[in-house]
Amino acid sequence: DSRPPRRRGAEPLTRWLAGRMAQENILSAAARGWAEIRGELQDRASDLEEAPADVSPVPHEEVRKAAKGYHQSVAKFGAVAGAAASAEDPALQAAGEEVMQAFTAALSILVSLRRGACACLREELRDAGAGLAVATEQLGAAVGRADMPISVG
Repeated sequence: DSRPPRRRGAEPLTRWLAGRMAQENILSAAARGWAEIRGELQDRASDLEEAPADVSPVPHEEVRKAAKGYHQSVAKFGAVAGAAASAEDPALQAAGEEVMQAFTAALSILVSLRRGACACLREELRDAGAGLAVATEQLGAAVGRADMPISVG
């Protein structure tokens, strides 16, 4: 099945991504990036000793900026993919690189938010990272298929 699992949580999504990594596409690096960074969002024994922070270590403007950057790069990727003759099109490759830069920036924000986060927020950060990786990988897999507009939308 090419669709990710509907169960809530990062682990089912992470396992699904691992199975899909063999099917390389223009945005497959998202799955590899998530595989490398997800360990930084895992719970640690020292988390029990730290009190949750009252203030976010990341200004909300930075979170908004990362989200907007990702959204814009995906929109641009969709527009370029619709006009590209093939997945090897240089314009599509450049747009894919922009998506990956925005994806990396978003993951960096998630890791930064982890500092001082309570257990519930750490779980949400893992879910967000896994979901973002799945969505990015699916977007790359949709290039050249009829459902590309749905993947971008």
